[in-house]
Amino acid sequence: PTLFRSHGSSDFVWIVDPLDGTTNFLHGFPTFSVSIALRKRDVLEVGVVYDPCRQELFTTMRGRGAQLDGKRIRVSERRELEGTLIGTGFPYRSNTRWLKTYLGMLGSVMENTAGVRRPGSAALDLCYLAAGRLDGFFEFGLESWDVAAGTLMIQEAGGVVSNLTGAGSHLDSGNVLAGNLKIHDALRELFRPHLNADTGAELWATPLDQASYPDAGTGSTDGPRSTPSVDDDRVYVFTSYLKLVCLNAGTGAIVWARDFISEFPGTDVIDWQNAASP
Repeated sequence: PTLFRSHGSSDFVWIVDPLDGTTNFLHGFPTFSVSIALRKRDVLEVGVVYDPCRQELFTTMRGRGAQLDGKRIRVSERRELEGTLIGTGFPYRSNTRWLKTYLGMLGSVMENTAGVRRPGSAALDLCYLAAGRLDGFFEFGLESWDVAAGTLMIQEAGGVVSNLTGAGSHLDSGNVLAGNLKIHDALRELFRPHLNADTGAELWATPLDQASYPDAGTGSTDGPRSTPSVDDDRVYVFTSYLKLVCLNAGTGAIVWARDFISEFPGTDVIDWQNAASP
Protein backbone atom coordinates (compact mmCIF):
# COMPACT_ATOMS: atom_id res chain seq x y z
CA PRO A 1 0.00 0.00 0.00
CA THR A 2 1.00 3.62 -0.43
CA LEU A 3 0.27 6.44 1.95
CA PHE A 4 0.14 9.99 0.64
CA ARG A 5 0.92 12.64 3.23
CA SER A 6 0.59 16.38 2.91
CA HIS A 7 3.27 18.75 4.13
CA GLY A 8 3.32 22.35 5.28
CA SER A 9 0.20 24.26 6.24
CA SER A 10 -2.42 22.38 4.21
CA ASP A 11 -5.59 21.30 5.98
CA PHE A 12 -6.03 18.39 3.53
CA VAL A 13 -4.51 14.91 3.82
CA TRP A 14 -5.15 12.15 1.28
CA ILE A 15 -5.11 8.56 2.55
CA VAL A 16 -4.63 6.21 -0.40
CA ASP A 17 -4.41 2.46 -0.79
CA PRO A 18 -4.09 1.74 -4.53
CA LEU A 19 -4.42 -2.01 -3.94
CA ASP A 20 -6.16 -3.30 -0.81
CA GLY A 21 -6.04 -7.08 -0.92
CA THR A 22 -2.56 -7.47 -2.39
CA THR A 23 -2.26 -11.18 -1.58
CA ASN A 24 -5.62 -11.87 -3.23
CA PHE A 25 -4.53 -9.92 -6.31
CA LEU A 26 -1.25 -11.83 -6.61
CA HIS A 27 -3.06 -15.17 -6.39
CA GLY A 28 -5.84 -14.21 -8.79
CA PHE A 29 -8.43 -14.30 -6.01
CA PRO A 30 -11.04 -11.77 -7.17
CA THR A 31 -11.44 -9.67 -4.03
CA PHE A 32 -9.36 -6.49 -3.93
CA SER A 33 -10.02 -2.78 -4.19
CA VAL A 34 -8.77 0.79 -4.48
CA SER A 35 -9.44 2.92 -1.40
CA ILE A 36 -9.05 6.70 -1.19
CA ALA A 37 -10.10 9.08 1.57
CA LEU A 38 -9.75 12.81 2.11
CA ARG A 39 -9.19 14.12 5.63
CA LYS A 40 -9.50 17.78 6.55
CA ARG A 41 -8.15 18.93 9.93
CA ASP A 42 -8.25 15.32 11.22
CA VAL A 43 -11.88 14.86 10.12
CA LEU A 44 -12.72 12.41 7.33
CA GLU A 45 -14.62 14.26 4.61
CA VAL A 46 -14.69 12.07 1.48
CA GLY A 47 -14.28 8.36 0.85
CA VAL A 48 -14.26 6.24 -2.32
CA VAL A 49 -13.72 2.48 -2.66
CA TYR A 50 -13.73 0.82 -6.07
CA ASP A 51 -14.04 -2.92 -6.71
CA PRO A 52 -12.69 -3.51 -10.24
CA CYS A 53 -13.76 -7.17 -10.31
CA ARG A 54 -17.44 -6.40 -9.77
CA GLN A 55 -17.22 -2.82 -11.08
CA GLU A 56 -18.86 -1.51 -7.92
CA LEU A 57 -18.11 2.03 -6.78
CA PHE A 58 -18.80 2.98 -3.16
CA THR A 59 -18.77 6.71 -2.45
CA THR A 60 -19.41 8.89 0.55
CA MET A 61 -19.16 12.50 1.63
CA ARG A 62 -19.58 13.83 5.15
CA GLY A 63 -23.17 14.91 5.62
CA ARG A 64 -24.34 13.46 2.30
CA GLY A 65 -24.74 9.76 3.12
CA ALA A 66 -23.12 6.77 1.41
CA GLN A 67 -23.85 5.33 -2.03
CA LEU A 68 -23.20 2.25 -4.12
CA ASP A 69 -23.15 3.18 -7.80
CA GLY A 70 -25.12 6.29 -6.96
CA LYS A 71 -27.83 4.60 -4.89
CA ARG A 72 -28.15 5.25 -1.16
CA ILE A 73 -26.98 2.47 1.16
CA ARG A 74 -27.62 1.86 4.87
CA VAL A 75 -26.28 -0.53 7.48
CA SER A 76 -28.46 -3.49 8.45
CA GLU A 77 -31.19 -3.10 11.05
CA ARG A 78 -30.49 -6.27 13.01
CA ARG A 79 -30.69 -5.82 16.76
CA GLU A 80 -29.25 -9.13 18.05
CA LEU A 81 -26.25 -11.28 17.15
CA GLU A 82 -28.43 -14.29 16.38
CA GLY A 83 -28.59 -14.63 12.59
CA THR A 84 -25.96 -12.00 11.82
CA LEU A 85 -23.13 -12.34 9.31
CA ILE A 86 -19.83 -10.96 10.62
CA GLY A 87 -16.76 -9.96 8.63
CA THR A 88 -13.20 -10.20 9.91
CA GLY A 89 -9.54 -10.43 8.95
CA PHE A 90 -6.91 -12.77 10.33
CA PRO A 91 -3.81 -11.37 12.10
CA TYR A 92 -0.77 -11.53 9.82
CA ARG A 93 2.44 -13.34 10.69
CA SER A 94 4.10 -10.00 11.34
CA ASN A 95 1.40 -9.09 13.86
CA THR A 96 0.95 -12.14 16.08
CA ARG A 97 0.52 -10.17 19.30
CA TRP A 98 -3.25 -10.52 19.06
CA LEU A 99 -3.40 -14.06 17.68
CA LYS A 100 -4.42 -15.91 20.86
CA THR A 101 -6.94 -13.22 21.79
CA TYR A 102 -8.30 -13.14 18.26
CA LEU A 103 -8.86 -16.91 18.10
CA GLY A 104 -10.90 -16.77 21.30
CA MET A 105 -12.98 -13.92 19.93
CA LEU A 106 -13.48 -15.72 16.62
CA GLY A 107 -14.76 -18.79 18.46
CA SER A 108 -17.29 -16.69 20.37
CA VAL A 109 -18.53 -15.09 17.16
CA MET A 110 -18.91 -18.46 15.47
CA GLU A 111 -20.97 -19.74 18.40
CA ASN A 112 -23.32 -16.75 18.48
CA THR A 113 -23.92 -15.73 14.85
CA ALA A 114 -25.00 -17.19 11.51
CA GLY A 115 -21.44 -17.15 10.19
CA VAL A 116 -18.10 -15.40 9.66
CA ARG A 117 -16.55 -14.21 6.38
CA ARG A 118 -12.93 -13.29 5.66
CA PRO A 119 -12.71 -12.06 2.04
CA GLY A 120 -9.31 -10.37 2.36
CA SER A 121 -9.92 -6.68 1.61
CA ALA A 122 -10.78 -4.65 4.71
CA ALA A 123 -11.82 -1.66 2.62
CA LEU A 124 -14.47 -3.76 0.86
CA ASP A 125 -15.50 -5.44 4.12
CA LEU A 126 -16.35 -2.06 5.60
CA CYS A 127 -18.26 -1.06 2.47
CA TYR A 128 -20.21 -4.31 2.61
CA LEU A 129 -21.13 -3.49 6.19
CA ALA A 130 -22.25 -0.01 5.12
CA ALA A 131 -24.43 -1.63 2.43
CA GLY A 132 -25.98 -4.13 4.85
CA ARG A 133 -24.25 -7.15 3.31
CA LEU A 134 -22.40 -7.71 6.58
CA ASP A 135 -23.83 -6.93 10.02
CA GLY A 136 -20.57 -6.46 11.91
CA PHE A 137 -16.80 -6.42 11.48
CA PHE A 138 -13.69 -6.78 13.64
CA GLU A 139 -9.98 -7.00 12.95
CA PHE A 140 -6.63 -6.27 14.58
CA GLY A 141 -3.58 -4.58 13.09
CA LEU A 142 -5.00 -2.64 10.15
CA GLU A 143 -3.46 0.53 8.73
CA SER A 144 -5.20 3.88 8.32
CA TRP A 145 -5.26 3.49 4.52
CA ASP A 146 -7.12 0.18 4.92
CA VAL A 147 -10.03 1.70 6.82
CA ALA A 148 -10.23 5.48 6.34
CA ALA A 149 -12.67 5.50 3.41
CA GLY A 150 -14.67 2.59 4.84
CA THR A 151 -14.95 4.32 8.21
CA LEU A 152 -16.72 7.34 6.73
CA MET A 153 -18.80 5.01 4.55
CA ILE A 154 -20.16 3.24 7.62
CA GLN A 155 -20.74 6.42 9.62
CA GLU A 156 -22.66 8.02 6.77
CA ALA A 157 -24.67 4.80 6.32
CA GLY A 158 -25.83 4.98 9.94
CA GLY A 159 -23.24 2.74 11.57
CA VAL A 160 -20.52 2.89 14.21
CA VAL A 161 -16.77 2.32 13.95
CA SER A 162 -14.58 2.33 17.07
CA ASN A 163 -11.30 1.14 18.57
CA LEU A 164 -11.61 -2.56 19.32
CA THR A 165 -9.10 -2.37 22.17
CA GLY A 166 -10.32 0.58 24.21
CA ALA A 167 -10.14 4.36 24.08
CA GLY A 168 -8.56 6.37 21.30
CA SER A 169 -9.01 6.20 17.55
CA HIS A 170 -9.11 2.98 15.58
CA LEU A 171 -7.28 4.87 12.84
CA ASP A 172 -4.30 5.05 15.22
CA SER A 173 -4.51 1.62 16.83
CA GLY A 174 -5.53 -0.29 13.70
CA ASN A 175 -7.89 -2.40 15.81
CA VAL A 176 -11.40 -2.02 14.40
CA LEU A 177 -14.90 -2.87 15.61
CA ALA A 178 -17.90 -1.87 13.47
CA GLY A 179 -21.61 -2.44 13.02
CA ASN A 180 -24.89 -0.71 13.57
CA LEU A 181 -25.16 0.58 17.15
CA LYS A 182 -26.90 -2.53 18.51
CA ILE A 183 -24.60 -5.07 16.84
CA HIS A 184 -21.50 -3.02 17.66
CA ASP A 185 -22.41 -3.03 21.35
CA ALA A 186 -23.33 -6.72 21.28
CA LEU A 187 -19.96 -7.63 19.77
CA ARG A 188 -18.22 -5.37 22.25
CA GLU A 189 -19.80 -7.23 25.15
CA LEU A 190 -19.10 -10.60 23.52
CA PHE A 191 -15.41 -9.70 23.23
CA ARG A 192 -15.02 -8.27 26.73
CA PRO A 193 -13.90 -11.55 28.41
CA HIS A 194 -11.19 -12.04 25.78
CA LEU A 195 -9.62 -8.63 26.20
CA ASN A 196 -7.63 -8.45 29.44
CA ALA A 197 -6.14 -5.40 31.13
CA ASP A 198 -3.14 -5.44 28.80
CA THR A 199 -5.36 -4.95 25.76
CA GLY A 200 -7.45 -2.18 27.28
CA ALA A 201 -10.58 -3.96 28.51
CA GLU A 202 -10.53 -1.80 31.64
CA LEU A 203 -11.41 1.14 29.41
CA TRP A 204 -14.69 -0.52 28.46
CA ALA A 205 -16.48 0.19 31.73
CA THR A 206 -19.67 1.62 30.25
CA PRO A 207 -21.78 0.68 27.22
CA LEU A 208 -21.36 2.69 24.04
CA ASP A 209 -24.29 5.01 23.37
CA GLN A 210 -25.15 8.24 21.61
CA ALA A 211 -23.93 10.31 24.55
CA SER A 212 -20.50 8.68 24.78
CA TYR A 213 -20.06 8.41 21.00
CA PRO A 214 -21.79 11.38 19.31
CA ASP A 215 -21.08 10.19 15.75
CA ALA A 216 -22.71 6.80 16.32
CA GLY A 217 -25.39 5.88 13.80
CA THR A 218 -28.46 3.77 14.45
CA GLY A 219 -29.00 1.83 11.26
CA SER A 220 -32.28 3.67 10.77
CA THR A 221 -33.31 5.74 7.77
CA ASP A 222 -32.40 9.01 9.46
CA GLY A 223 -30.82 11.60 7.20
CA PRO A 224 -27.23 12.82 7.23
CA ARG A 225 -25.96 13.91 10.64
CA SER A 226 -23.22 16.37 9.74
CA THR A 227 -22.34 19.31 7.53
CA PRO A 228 -20.07 18.76 4.51
CA SER A 229 -17.10 21.03 3.93
CA VAL A 230 -15.95 19.82 0.51
CA ASP A 231 -17.54 20.94 -2.75
CA ASP A 232 -19.85 18.44 -4.52
CA ASP A 233 -18.37 19.17 -7.96
CA ARG A 234 -14.91 18.21 -6.79
CA VAL A 235 -16.23 14.93 -5.43
CA TYR A 236 -17.95 14.17 -8.74
CA VAL A 237 -14.71 14.69 -10.66
CA PHE A 238 -12.81 12.75 -8.02
CA THR A 239 -15.09 9.69 -8.25
CA SER A 240 -15.22 9.86 -12.05
CA TYR A 241 -11.43 9.77 -12.25
CA LEU A 242 -11.35 6.79 -9.92
CA LYS A 243 -13.22 4.67 -12.47
CA LEU A 244 -10.22 5.05 -14.80
CA VAL A 245 -7.74 3.47 -12.38
CA CYS A 246 -5.97 0.39 -13.79
CA LEU A 247 -4.69 -2.29 -11.43
CA ASN A 248 -2.13 -3.76 -13.81
CA ALA A 249 0.53 -3.66 -11.11
CA GLY A 250 -0.65 -1.13 -8.58
CA THR A 251 1.71 1.52 -9.95
CA GLY A 252 -0.93 2.82 -12.34
CA ALA A 253 -3.10 3.78 -9.39
CA ILE A 254 -0.16 5.40 -7.63
CA VAL A 255 0.65 7.60 -10.63
CA TRP A 256 -3.02 8.47 -11.14
CA ALA A 257 -3.53 9.41 -7.50
CA ARG A 258 -0.35 11.48 -7.37
CA ASP A 259 -1.29 13.40 -10.54
CA PHE A 260 -4.89 13.97 -9.47
CA ILE A 261 -4.09 15.04 -5.91
CA SER A 262 -1.48 17.51 -7.15
CA GLU A 263 -4.29 19.30 -9.02
CA PHE A 264 -6.63 19.50 -6.02
CA PRO A 265 -6.97 23.16 -4.93
CA GLY A 266 -5.74 23.92 -1.43
CA THR A 267 -3.58 20.84 -1.10
CA ASP A 268 0.14 21.19 -0.46
CA VAL A 269 2.82 19.31 -2.36
CA ILE A 270 2.27 15.59 -1.86
CA ASP A 271 5.03 13.17 -1.03
CA TRP A 272 4.45 9.43 -0.94
CA GLN A 273 6.18 6.49 0.68
CA ASN A 274 5.90 2.77 0.21
CA ALA A 275 4.85 0.73 3.20
CA ALA A 276 5.22 -3.05 3.27
CA SER A 277 1.97 -4.78 4.15
CA PRO A 278 0.33 -8.01 2.98
